[in-house]
Amino acid sequence: MPLFIFSFLVASCNEPDNNSGQPEGNSDAKVQRTKGEVVLSPEELENTSIEIGSLEKRPISEAIACFGTLSALPKQLISITTPMGGRIKKLNFLPGDYVSKGSVMATLEDLGAIKLQQGFLEAKAELKYAKEDYKRQGQLTVEDAASVKKMQNAEASYWKAKARFESLKEQLAILDMDVAAIEKGNIQPHIVLRSPISGYVSMLNGNLGRFVESRTEV
Repeated sequence: MPLFIFSFLVASCNEPDNNSGQPEGNSDAKVQRTKGEVVLSPEELENTSIEIGSLEKRPISEAIACFGTLSALPKQLISITTPMGGRIKKLNFLPGDYVSKGSVMATLEDLGAIKLQQGFLEAKAELKYAKEDYKRQGQLTVEDAASVKKMQNAEASYWKAKARFESLKEQLAILDMDVAAIEKGNIQPHIVLRSPISGYVSMLNGNLGRFVESRTEV
């Protein structure tokens, strides 16, 4: 990128005109100065080492340090909201930090998350019982040892338990929890919020210890 260097215009005074009426050799003669014009004598030019040049182009460094703000397109802005309420336990980034896709931005904790996992494990146990009872009632019906109505009730209980189990499973997945670990009895006390893309943090709305409601932008 060319940089324009402006040089100051310096005008030196001419020798006094012998016909101007000024006595020769008069060192006290004053030079008329125009407003905005700098007038130096030859001796002053020599003592100050001033160089007179013309306008020219010169290259500068490719990198320029500057301060300011950038505005991104709407499609490049991502807001991270809480899927459920909770207290902010940890914040891993500050405005201006670069984050990679999948990085944990914040950690929340709340009893609601623990109760949700408890309900999931209970639904798993109920589904297992309902499934076995449905099979048993089906076998008894074939042998005419039970009524069709009992078999139908067992079938309804099975599908109801299955629906509840799958619903809670999807809710845990939305919360980005390890469902496989929870099924083994490993209760997770925290909810993590991950970055869906790579980029820079422009704003932070939360602070440690603050309780945020569901769908709050962090």
